Parts: sequence; structure tokens; C-alpha cells
Amino acid sequence: MKIELMIKDKECPSCGKLIMRASPNCRSCGQKGRNNPYWKGGLPKCVDCRLTLKCYGSERCKSCSAKMTAPTRIESGSKHPRWKGGVTPEDVIERKRFQKKMQKAIFERDNYTCQLCGEKGDLQVDHIQSWKDFIELRFDINNCRTLCSSCHYLITYGRKMPSRLRGWGHNLFMSSNLKGVN
Repeated sequence: MKIELMIKDKECPSCGKLIMRASPNCRSCGQKGRNNPYWKGGLPKCVDCRLTLKCYGSERCKSCSAKMTAPTRIESGSKHPRWKGGVTPEDVIERKRFQKKMQKAIFERDNYTCQLCGEKGDLQVDHIQSWKDFIELRFDINNCRTLCSSCHYLITYGRKMPSRLRGWGHNLFMSSNLKGVN
């Protein structure tokens, strides 16, 4: 009886229901909106115009997204952050053409064997005079030799290939094509 006298009937300020507890709102109103312990302030607002967005997961409203200009676009060419100084599409086409026309002939000429160490797997074609500097010698079979990836790395960089490096070079895919050759 004493407990009943201490807890008075009162109305929920949100919905008007009678509550018999010492809480400020009834159970249903107490968990809605700002009273919910997981409340994060409602729907997000557009970062540009501060208009309330219709859902979570985006930063801008449709009209502000449509107005976005060049600074947010991914740049191409020399303005791209991963630009490496001019591997042109023509160069890529030339390398593909070289792989189709010359690579197999060089491997066959060298009996699918590294010309430095004698290994028969993980082979690549090395240009004796560089691909970049001697354009006229790119498709000269006498300017090419078969090397394994380790020897090719040693010739190119002047140091042993790191053990964590599994492969490198423009013709990596060829090593999978030559698995049966040993």
C-alpha cells in the first residue's frame, strides 16, 4: 500500500496515456526519437546546402551531387595520382603485338631455357638494348633473349630479386602458359 501512494498516476506528456511509473514518458513514447538511447540526431544533412537527406549513406542531396565539378572527378593522364610518366596506349599496343608475334619464337629459339642460369621455368623475354630507348630494335629477334624472372630482375635492377616478390615484368602471364615445359 505504501508503494501505491508513492507512485502517482500521471499522463505521458507526449501521447496523454496514463502512466503509473516515475518515468517522464510512457514505454512506447520513451523509446521514440530523441528519447531512444540509440538516437543520433535524425536524418543526416547535405554537407553543401544543409538540406535534410531522405536516407542514410550519402553526404549530398541529388541537386548538390549533380552540381559537383572537376575537383571530385578522377583525373586522367599526367594529372592522375598514379601517373608514371608516359606508358602510352601505343606502347601497350606494341607490347601486346610483341607478345603475340615474337615471344614464342624467342622461347623456341632459346629452347625454353634461361640463357644465364639454364632454368626452364618462369621465363620472360629480355631486350638486350632497352625497349624504351631503342624503338627500332624492339622487334629484332637478335636483340632479345630468354631469361628466368630472377635473372631478368638481376639484369634490370642490378640486385637479387626479393623473396617476397613472386613475379614481375610485362609478360607474367607467360609463366602460367609454360607450366608443362621443363
